[in-house]
Amino acid sequence: MSAISGIEMALWDVVGQSLGVPIWQLLGGKFRDSIRLYNDCHAGDVDTPASWVEKAVEVEARGFDAIKFDIDPRPTQRDKYNRGISNNDIAFFVDVVSAVREALDPNTDLAIDAHWRYAPNDILKVAYAFEDLNLLWLEDPIPPENIDAMAKVTAATRTPICTGENFYTRHGFRDLIQAQAADIVSPDLAKAGGLLEGRRIADLADLYYIPISPHNICGPIGTMAACHVCAAVPNFQVLEFHHLDNEIWNTLTVERDLIQDGHIQVPTEPGLGVSVDETVVRDVMKEDLGFLD
Repeated sequence: MSAISGIEMALWDVVGQSLGVPIWQLLGGKFRDSIRLYNDCHAGDVDTPASWVEKAVEVEARGFDAIKFDIDPRPTQRDKYNRGISNNDIAFFVDVVSAVREALDPNTDLAIDAHWRYAPNDILKVAYAFEDLNLLWLEDPIPPENIDAMAKVTAATRTPICTGENFYTRHGFRDLIQAQAADIVSPDLAKAGGLLEGRRIADLADLYYIPISPHNICGPIGTMAACHVCAAVPNFQVLEFHHLDNEIWNTLTVERDLIQDGHIQVPTEPGLGVSVDETVVRDVMKEDLGFLD
């Protein structure tokens, strides 16, 4: 699916350039002129609330009004196979997320990602404690394959639940959306089927008034491709960004400084609206990625 999605994106670029119009125009027009990003901060440099707060405040100061942190299992987890959370770890998650929420501007959105690592009963203890923090969402609280279990979690808490990066095509999203098993869906357009399939997923979600916030770990080309879908659907919320201090990411396209104050301007040039800087690509290419002896 990742290969199919990449080829589909490339073909949209070819068609757009051939016709002299941006991809969003081919998808029906645009609802917005800029795409809001959230920066995935992962966690603090050390395992303390103060470190998480320092990271959050730094990213906010760089123009992002939406950020995300991960609450992955900690080294003290009793049994990494049973998806449980100890009382001490629950208390830590509550302390650090509360500290981050308090340190940020009230209008800055804060999302939390659990990476599918927990059982419903345990992650709900965390979700209940988060209910008064006004989070943007709690992402992937449990493994993705059981829609009934996800619906149980979503219905049980006032903390908004987000999931979707490991679902594929609109057919894969159908049961999730029809069951309203998530408050926000997060398709990864680079592996869920591409741009037109992303538009279809968004349209399906919109029937239930569910916003989409696409998962995205792409370089600038994939990110700009996703921006065309984000521009063309009414229920777009926010797009993920992972590469804040990655100078390679920032120089892979001829067009520099694509991100300004946590937003990307919707391209107006034909096709994707950006071009690869082939000189930079050649300079950073690696013949050996370390996968083979």
